[in-house]
Amino acid sequence: MKYSKILLLIVFAFFLTGCDVTYNLEITNDYMTESVDFWYEDTAENEAIIDQYLAVDHQAYFDMNLSLNYNYTQKKITDNNKVGMNLRYNYSGDNLQKSSLIDRCYYKKSVTVTDSEIVLYTDGKTSCLYMDDNKLFDSLTINIKTDLPVIENNADEVNGNTYTWKINEKNYQDHPINIRISRETQEEGFNFWIIIIIAVIICLIILIALGIIYIKNRKNNKI
Repeated sequence: MKYSKILLLIVFAFFLTGCDVTYNLEITNDYMTESVDFWYEDTAENEAIIDQYLAVDHQAYFDMNLSLNYNYTQKKITDNNKVGMNLRYNYSGDNLQKSSLIDRCYYKKSVTVTDSEIVLYTDGKTSCLYMDDNKLFDSLTINIKTDLPVIENNADEVNGNTYTWKINEKNYQDHPINIRISRETQEEGFNFWIIIIIAVIICLIILIALGIIYIKNRKNNKI
């Protein structure tokens, strides 16, 4: 079941041409959300194939320990003269390592989550652009978004808190993804809220003191 669903995605790509893929990954301290858009020319034939594909569930990852499938949330998307589909899943811990889409695109990859940092890296070619010399996708754009501190990265572009890699037929043979992110520990989070609470208390004390002084001054002026 695991590999048949991955194979279905590969076979599906052969029936549709001119595909552009946008892979969005949002990383927070507690989860990673994978949201992938597949875009094609808006034709009746393409719409029919997409509808057929979305008529069944598709696996985000397979848990070997529990022998359970975890499926994507999926929907049809449209934009001007394009039609496509979106696959979305919310991962916890380092389960992104098991993503069926990442597994298809990168034979060598690692997702490591420790108490102090999150590290993602790939090595080798981006294998999902071609299969047996047949082009599956025209381009692949990878966006990793995070509000956490980024220690290292090799992104092609950085726009605010979004790190972008652009992969195509010219560079897919050797265009690795590397990003190292500092993870907020529970102690750091606790200390942050302690500071906020203390600051609020100090502000309240100052406001109360100013109020008392103001009231006393008014009384003295009346006398």
